[in-house]
Amino acid sequence: MVGGKYFWHKNPDLMVQRIGELHAKGHDLSPSGMKEAGKEYRVLYLRANNSLDWDEMLKKAGLNPEKIRRGPKKQKVNYPWRKSTELALKRIEELHASKLVLSAEVAKKARGERSALWKYFSKRKIPWSQALRMAGLDATKVLRSGGWAWQYDIDAIAKRIAHWRSRGQDVHVQAMKTAGGEKTALYSHTRQTLGWKWDRVLRKASLDPKFIRMDSKSVNGRWN
Repeated sequence: MVGGKYFWHKNPDLMVQRIGELHAKGHDLSPSGMKEAGKEYRVLYLRANNSLDWDEMLKKAGLNPEKIRRGPKKQKVNYPWRKSTELALKRIEELHASKLVLSAEVAKKARGERSALWKYFSKRKIPWSQALRMAGLDATKVLRSGGWAWQYDIDAIAKRIAHWRSRGQDVHVQAMKTAGGEKTALYSHTRQTLGWKWDRVLRKASLDPKFIRMDSKSVNGRWN
């Protein structure tokens, strides 16, 4: 990472290069695999989808999208940390270091490894907050400020925007920028971290960008 950005930032050719490198290292390049991995992988997946399409990116990297997508689904995931509580705790620490959200609500509902970890400790009657402390983390901080549930999940982001709009709240650019709190955090994360254009996100939320911009015009007398 250079200057806070990955070397492939905004460069489709370098994204393809990075995808090839990850495949050579044996990384799971399926959509679910990318979404459950570290921050770089999640951002790469979402930026690649914004630039072109994940399947097309895989093809450009000389890979078979169908094989990549279906391969991991045929295998039952057997996480190595299941062998001992000590390994499971170490994995929690690693996921936290990779910036994954580990609040109880997210860990419980998330698909993949986080959910598996939550279930692992739940079956052993160990509260999630206690597991976080056992992993050497500040449980209060992780549970309260571990991030929003929609982080790195464009579908969840779109759902959140649709929810606000259904309640009559403004979701045009200016409103999102100035609202503060969750709205501004969501807008900044979507635009700056994920690189998605706001109009595209609105369409994914089944909203018409033109009508949304009309809300802004009625407030400040100009298109936003």
